[in-house]
Amino acid sequence: MTTNHNSHHTRKDGFSVPEGYFDTVEQRLFERLNGNVQLRQTDKRIRQLTPFKKLIAVAAVITLLLGIGLVVKQQKATTLSHETIENYLEYNSSYTLSNEFIQAFDEQDLQEMEQAIQVNQKEINEYVQTNIDLDYYLNY
Repeated sequence: MTTNHNSHHTRKDGFSVPEGYFDTVEQRLFERLNGNVQLRQTDKRIRQLTPFKKLIAVAAVITLLLGIGLVVKQQKATTLSHETIENYLEYNSSYTLSNEFIQAFDEQDLQEMEQAIQVNQKEINEYVQTNIDLDYYLNY
């Protein structure tokens, strides 16, 4: 192993190497690999859980599972069906279009909407006859 003996390098890093360390490092490494020297093993104690700690662990797991279940249930419940939205818009009296909103549409917007929406006159007539109280509108 070669070392750099640069004379203008005088910085000390605060670490020192024991005498002869690099001379014997290869020999010690091969001894360990061959199994001649046992590696130091730290004393690892087996810790058993007390009944109180077991109860806390079980309670934590149950709480975690319930929390995950509630989050999943909430995510599923947030999707609304088209029928629910239609019923809300049809029967909620507070939903009205303001004049500003109506005036904001110009002829081009209406034409784009007509092209985007597939209108079937038979379905419209069927819907009006089954879902709308025509007598109410005709007598008013």
